Amino acid sequence: MGYALEFLGHHEREVIARSLLQGIDEQHSTQDKVSAHCPMHTEGTPGGAFIYYPEWDMAKCYSCGGITDLIGLYNLAHGRETGDPDGMREFINEYAQGQTGMRSAKNRARDGEFERKVNLKPEEKAPQQWSDHALKFAKQCNEILLKSPELLEQLWNWGIQIETVKEQLIGWNPERAFRPYSSWGLETEKNENGRERCIMLPAGFVFPCLQDGVVTRMQIRREDGQPKYYQIKGGGKGPVIIGNPDSKIFVLVETIRDAELAFQELKKYGAASMALGGASVRPTEEQHALLNKADLILNALDADQAGATNSHHFEPWNNARFAWMNMYPNAVRWPVPQSCGKDLGDLTNTPLSVEAWFLAGLPDHMKKKISIDTATQGDAQEQTAHQEEDVAKQPVPQQSADVVTKETPVLKPVPSSARIVRPLPPPEKIPIEVYKKLHGYAQPRGAQLVLEKGKLEIKWRQNEDRKLINWGKRSLDGQPTMVELLKKYMEAA
Repeated sequence: MGYALEFLGHHEREVIARSLLQGIDEQHSTQDKVSAHCPMHTEGTPGGAFIYYPEWDMAKCYSCGGITDLIGLYNLAHGRETGDPDGMREFINEYAQGQTGMRSAKNRARDGEFERKVNLKPEEKAPQQWSDHALKFAKQCNEILLKSPELLEQLWNWGIQIETVKEQLIGWNPERAFRPYSSWGLETEKNENGRERCIMLPAGFVFPCLQDGVVTRMQIRREDGQPKYYQIKGGGKGPVIIGNPDSKIFVLVETIRDAELAFQELKKYGAASMALGGASVRPTEEQHALLNKADLILNALDADQAGATNSHHFEPWNNARFAWMNMYPNAVRWPVPQSCGKDLGDLTNTPLSVEAWFLAGLPDHMKKKISIDTATQGDAQEQTAHQEEDVAKQPVPQQSADVVTKETPVLKPVPSSARIVRPLPPPEKIPIEVYKKLHGYAQPRGAQLVLEKGKLEIKWRQNEDRKLINWGKRSLDGQPTMVELLKKYMEAA
């Protein structure tokens, strides 16, 4: 926001805003503010609530709460979304030529101010003692989370499954804690009272960044306070990579929660994810080298103004400004559809899966490469399937039947008033592995599977049917047996 401040003067911004807005209220407009009808929503009684401030290049509607800048107003006037990069390009071409007021960016470039190249900082590695304590803390928080069905369900609502929680040591810190710098291997510092400064560990979901079993940095999604994602002092700075750093495909997102989701859903394609921590954060020198070696960077920064302006810049004279699409020729801008939300995590509440979004955004040459790789893996899987089929034909001892009875304990039973009973297909029609996965999902969420008189039933929370369907499609990769099971489950309702 405020990008027009770089090459337009105060008066120019005011004049352009007046040419783009409708219903200007001259009585309440001055050279410092332009009052007009709001272009971001339809007003019942137009006028009075929307103001554009040329000094800060900020437009705000005090009725709908919308905020944008001059380029956003330009896009709205031309029937686009506020962050549309095509509109930004057109705005630059149309208004960056006539220069009055502030000294233009072109003139500053002639004076040598933009001759420098983008400078990226080297990786700051965490001390070994810090990594050891961070790993211990992550394991403790992981144990707490695995014993908390409600917290696991919150992660599941965000699309993150329990297998990912275990693999990535995602945890829960129940209360804010402090650790002296020196106890975690950091250089001792004193505060104004002469006491040693401490590392703060806020309450919330704990997301460690693991590389070869070592915690290189850690973020906590805070329950209160800002920033929402708090990076623990002492760990490495900069973006977080989840998955293989030498991957040929990187999915670029803003939050570590979305990075965990992307890695979970796309690791079968060999993709790693990178969480920036904010749209304006830049990669380190080492990460820059990894990104240059990749075949594809799928840029999924948020579908908003910040995501757009940090993805593209259109001034050919400004070599000092970093933008992902200008920096990396192997990058493809692929945000989530705005009808679904603004970031990858919003897809979990829509019919569009992360995998489908990913495959739709791949260039043709990458689709062919993935198709070849998948076909190669398929041969090995088919051979394994034949071996499993041969084993399945052998007689199975009666005592090995894996069934769940009424006596099977659950972590936290739901009250009887909140339960519903849905009949499921007979056990002999359900592959035992599918049944075990279904039970493994249901148990920590307070549900219970029981076998009564040859009929399998599930005692479940109210309104959980749709979540069960979505979970089955995600975690079991749409296996026909599971999909059929879930269809019958729904029909029985």
